[in-house]
Amino acid sequence: MNEADPLDEWVSLRVARRHGSAFARRNAEHKAIIERAVMLEWQGSMHRAFSIAFQAVERGPDNAFPDFFVRINEAKLSVELTELLHSEGIVRRAYNAKLTFEETWWTNDHFKARVIEAIKKKADNAYKRGQHIDVLLLHTDEPWLTSARLDEMCSALALEPPSVIRSAYLLKTYCPDVGYWPVHRLFGSVGD
Repeated sequence: MNEADPLDEWVSLRVARRHGSAFARRNAEHKAIIERAVMLEWQGSMHRAFSIAFQAVERGPDNAFPDFFVRINEAKLSVELTELLHSEGIVRRAYNAKLTFEETWWTNDHFKARVIEAIKKKADNAYKRGQHIDVLLLHTDEPWLTSARLDEMCSALALEPPSVIRSAYLLKTYCPDVGYWPVHRLFGSVGD
């Protein structure tokens, strides 16, 4: 394997991480590539699912808030990204432990707790900085969070939006049953 080949490096990262591997990264350059890909997929999914078309997707300032901006109907909205991950799987895989079905399965309670935890973390950071997030985009590559399962679990969520976050969505990596990356609205709307 050629160590200088970025594709080989990316494949190696995915193989090493194994669980939720689509977003495996080693450095800031990898993170920037992944985040850009997530934003482009979200842009397409928002159009398919909600008929919302962004006029532009722009990278935010390096290492600062927000991760991105989107333009919609002449408004410039801030977008923050965060990965929804069953992190125990990553930790166990780091020690070459085999995971059981039960260890990677998402119960409704576990899903709700992780979504609330991700939202609270971003809201706390925004509040401390005196900033407002127009869109919080959670993204996931969890194998057991299928499109149908996410439909069920997201519709059962009754989330209280934090005052510093206007809307939140969950984007799942490509699902063959829908033919694209499905997106689920958690609360609020970019169209408001």
